[in-house]
Amino acid sequence: MSFYNHAPAHANNVTARVSRAYVAAGQTAPASFVDALKAFTRTIPDATQVAATLAAEAYQAPADTDMTTFWDDAKATMADALAADAIKDQLTSALHHEQARTAGRQIATALGDVKPWADKQIKALVSSGNALPNGSTDPETVLAADAGAALATARAALANLGTLASVVEVAHYASSARGLVYLLPVLDIGKPTTEVVKPFGDGPINTAQLGVTLAIRELETLARKDLDAALIRVARGEVEGITLALATSTGEVGQRAAHVREAYERRTASEREQSQLMHMS
Repeated sequence: MSFYNHAPAHANNVTARVSRAYVAAGQTAPASFVDALKAFTRTIPDATQVAATLAAEAYQAPADTDMTTFWDDAKATMADALAADAIKDQLTSALHHEQARTAGRQIATALGDVKPWADKQIKALVSSGNALPNGSTDPETVLAADAGAALATARAALANLGTLASVVEVAHYASSARGLVYLLPVLDIGKPTTEVVKPFGDGPINTAQLGVTLAIRELETLARKDLDAALIRVARGEVEGITLALATSTGEVGQRAAHVREAYERRTASEREQSQLMHMS
């Protein structure tokens, strides 16, 4: 069971994701007229419902009801209902496009507002992660080490970081970030060095410079199996070039994804590099 969970994210639930982060941080989300407008439109009956109400009224009306009056009132009522339907349809479409256009700004504002609380969660995970025996979350191992309190703190911090990370939609970075994709909002990925390999697949010639590159690859492999373990390892300072830090914007998350992609890039050594290698050897 993973305590760090990245909730489903898409263009239509930006406000909900942002609100959850504010609530988790004990803050009040900024008031929005758009939210009030959406709630109001949901209370307005559609034209079909209005027509059904008029039909029910007709069946209950006395036989001597003035037809002209009833008909004029019904037309006016239906005209309002049809106009409301048209406005709701067009407004829903327009709001959807506007939300997609402004989502980045809304997300960046939220990330900035909750950052102090995010820093506390990171600090809690660092402290508790270092108190866990070899970073293990196995209950028996933790019990034997009398580290139950540390495990409880770590689990709470992981859950809170998952809520914060869910503010950002990351699925479209899956091909770049692979198993690290859901951790991008809370992992500051260091700049990797491109692996330079000998011709014909004889291995890298710049191994000494690949510390961050190999660390990213190793962490990505672990993340595919256990997101909690991956974050705890980073919290314990065991992954070169990677630290815990809440992103400040969707653009920063994209840059982090790019760094993961770069960690898997390789190029063949040039003739000059091969000559230098031979000279050094």
